[in-house]
Order: sequence, then C-alpha cells, then structure tokens
Amino acid sequence: MTADQLAALLQLAPDPTLVLDRHGRVAALDPRVAELAREPAGDLLGRPFDALIPQGVLDPDARLTLRRGDGSEFPVEISVRVLDALDGVASPALVLALRDVTLRRARAAKLRDAGERFRRLFEDGPVAMALIEEDGRVAEANDAYARLAGAAAAELRERAFGQLVHPDDAEAGERLLGRMLAGELPGFAVDARWIRRGGETLWVHVTVSLIRDEDGAPSQGLAVVQKASERAARARLQAAEAERARWARELHDETLQGLAALHVLLSSGERAPTIELTRQRIALAQEQIEGAMDNLRGLINDLRPAALDELGLEASVRDLAARMQVSYGIDVETTVALRGADGGAPRRLAADVETTAYRIVQECLSNAARHAGATQIAVEIVEAPALLRVRVRDDGCGFDASGDAGGYGLRAIRERVDLLAGELTLRTAADEGTEIVAALPLGAPVESTR
Repeated sequence: MTADQLAALLQLAPDPTLVLDRHGRVAALDPRVAELAREPAGDLLGRPFDALIPQGVLDPDARLTLRRGDGSEFPVEISVRVLDALDGVASPALVLALRDVTLRRARAAKLRDAGERFRRLFEDGPVAMALIEEDGRVAEANDAYARLAGAAAAELRERAFGQLVHPDDAEAGERLLGRMLAGELPGFAVDARWIRRGGETLWVHVTVSLIRDEDGAPSQGLAVVQKASERAARARLQAAEAERARWARELHDETLQGLAALHVLLSSGERAPTIELTRQRIALAQEQIEGAMDNLRGLINDLRPAALDELGLEASVRDLAARMQVSYGIDVETTVALRGADGGAPRRLAADVETTAYRIVQECLSNAARHAGATQIAVEIVEAPALLRVRVRDDGCGFDASGDAGGYGLRAIRERVDLLAGELTLRTAADEGTEIVAALPLGAPVESTR
C-alpha cells in the first residue's frame, strides 16, 4: 500500500484510526485520533502504543482505555487489521480503529446497578413478588411471597401461578394472565382470594407487569402481591360487577333492541310486494345500522375513552363535555388546571386517579342531563398540593340525598372515591341544582409519552 492509499484509508475510515509499525510505535494517524487524545498529531507520531493505551495489549475483548495528554483516560474499543506491505513503515504494520465506548459502558453500568438493586429488592424486600414464566408457572418467588402464601419458596417454584387462587376468583385472573403473556396487555391488576396452606382464606391485590426480552417479545411476568382488606377488596369487586351489569343493560336496551328492530325491517323488505318498497326499507335499514354503529362507538368510548390513554385527563374531559353539548344541547363550562413542569404541558397523573376523575365527571354529566333536567353544568378539575379537586355543579331539579334517589350512579362515585381514600362532598336541593366535589389523593406522577 502506498502512502497516498494509506492517507485515503485513514480519511475514509468510519472511526478514528492509527497505524503502528512492527515495533509498536505510531507511524500514521488521522486527525480524529489527535482530537481524542487531546494532543497535536505530530506529538503522537513515534510514540509507543502502550503510552497511548496503558494496558499494552491488542486483545479486542479487553477493557481498554486511551490516555490523553492531560493524564485522563476514557474507555475505547479497538479493531485490528494487519498490513504486510506499507510504504515507509516497518512491516508487518497494524491498522487500529478506535471507538469511544464511554456512553455504552455507562449504560451497561447503570443496567448492572439497576439489576443488582432489583435483585436485592426481589430477594430481601418486604413486598411479595414472583416471576412468572410464559407457561404461567412460577419461576422464582421471594421470601415475602412465600410467607404470604404460607409455604416455602422452593415449594412454589414450577407451580401454576393461579394455583393459590380460590376457584371462584380464578377465571378472570387466568384469562388476563394469558392475554398478557401473549403480548396483548402490558399488565393487569385483580383482587382475589388466596387459599393458604391449612385452608386459610386471604384477600390479596395482585398487580402483574409484562417483561419483554431484547427483541420486544413477551418473556416473563412480574407479580406483586399485597394483602388487602376484605372490605376494600369486596368493594372493588362489587364496583366492577355493578359496572358490568350497567353496560349489559346499555347493550340490551340500545344495541340488542336496535338489532331486533333491524331484523324485523329487513324481513319485511324481503316480503315487500314491489322493488321500490324493498329499496325504501333497505335504505331505512342502512340508516338504522349507522345509528347502531354510532351508539356502539359511544358505548366503547364510555367504557374506556382513547383520549384518556393517549392525551390525558384534560382532553378526554373536554371531549366528554363537547359530546354532552351536542347530544343534549346543555351548556357545559369546563375548567381544567393541571400543573405542568416549568409551566409546560399538563403532566400525566396516576392511571387510577385519571380514571376516577373522568368517571365522576361522566356520571355527573349523565345524571344532570337525563334526570335533573339541567340547562347549565360547570366542570372544574384543579390540581392542588397532593390532591386533585373535581367539582361538578348543575342547575337541575336536585334530589333527596337522604333516600335512594341517587341510585347506582352516586353509589359508584362514592365507591371510586373511597377506593382512593379520597373525600366526597354532595350538596343538592329541590330546584337549586346539585354540586358534587371530590378530593382525590394524587399518586406518583406518570412519565408522559407525548
């Protein structure tokens, strides 16, 4: 290789590159090596290799460092190529490409530290935890988990994760676990009864999160189990069951009845005496289908609005208010004041806080429109230190709060607030409207993904 060819090689090399002669001294280098070493290129020529890399080895797997002119060192990787014939350089010569791996080693060190902290937390921490394999069996269980289960940790390994669960509570958890390990869910939380050794029944709250491998495929599940009070667990289960019953009624009264009417209409079109009448009934059926689709979209959005996950509480509440105005012609004034970092975009709150606040507003708007005959509604959501204040006021007819007039909706609101250890205040009177104020303790802030 000629000197011109060497110069071109150094210029085109993707990484800082230098050449060592057979005596291990620097014979040539590109300017980037001088920048890394913080020394003039001329001062580096002729310098022994081990004066630059103190380890003095050419093993690509070794943890090497480059010594700078000021005495500091930083980590590098090298790749080596042998040149047998190089003009002006004692052969055989070595071409060395240097790569700064400071960031990569720092990330690796952080991962090692995080892994060690997790290992200590898992093994010695007070929280019951278990790792679940793809087939649903327990791979590892810590001592806290074993104590909660009333068995030795070694006995729990290789057993099905749901084996401790009471048969009446097992179906929902097994279904959610299967969906999570298939990659359909990022995680889930359930309340259930455990049957400990000896037959003792214990209420627990189980949170399971999905762990993915380096390729992003589902690998394991991490289960965190906490002892729950029977009252709180039963309240959550009853609230969930009441919610399911409510949507079953909605589907029956709206969707199923609409489909039944559509079936009758299509059947009559089939028997219509003229083609024109058949066309008219098909057109009417199409209108009914469009209406049914709109109703289903509304039900789906009420069950879990996409805006709540994607854009947060403020956007979903404003969307809810806008739909209320369109559907019922009621004037809804909405004020949302969530604090953002340094005055920026509103931060995301804990998922259970956002969901509870949304459901309170949703239920209050529905009650005001359907039962109270309101013409104006004011919604206010304000973040205060450690609390989220949700206030909904309408000018409707009010109701007798001492009786059962509040119905399921008010009970559902109270249950949601109670489960967050919050406070609920209700003011209502005939012909004076209703005001509901909820104070919800804030959980840990959520990192925004926007």
